[in-house]
Amino acid sequence: MPSYRKYKENQLRNWTRIEMLLALYDGAIDRIAQARQLLADGKRLEAERLLLRAERIVVELMAGLAVDGSELTKNLRKLYLFVLDALTQENDLQLQGAERVLRTLRDAWAQIAPEAIQLERNGQIPPATDITQLELSA
Repeated sequence: MPSYRKYKENQLRNWTRIEMLLALYDGAIDRIAQARQLLADGKRLEAERLLLRAERIVVELMAGLAVDGSELTKNLRKLYLFVLDALTQENDLQLQGAERVLRTLRDAWAQIAPEAIQLERNGQIPPATDITQLELSA
C-alpha cells in the first residue's frame, strides 16, 4: 500500500463521525465551486467530472440518513434531492443554490461539532467503525 494512502487511512481512523461528515460536505462544496469556475472557463468536460464526484458524495450523505421517517430525515432528503437535481443542470445559478444549501447544512453541523466530538470520545456516541469504506480520493 502506498505510504500516502496508509497515512490517510490512519488519519481517518482517528476522526469522529462529525469530522467525517464535515469532510464530506467540504468535498462536495469544493468540487461544486471548482466545477463552477471550470464551466465559466468553458471547460465543460472537466467540470462534469467534478460534478459527478460531488453527486457521489451527496448520494453517500443521503445513504447515511436514518430510515426513521422523522421530519429532520425527510427534510434532509429533500434538500439532498434538490442538490442532486441542481448538479445535473450545469447551470451556474442552480449550482450556486446547491452550493449554498450544502454550505448552510455544513455550517449547522459545524456548530454542534465540539459537543458531538466530546460525546463520541466519551463513548456516548458509538465510534464510526467502517472508515475504510470511504474513498480516499473522492
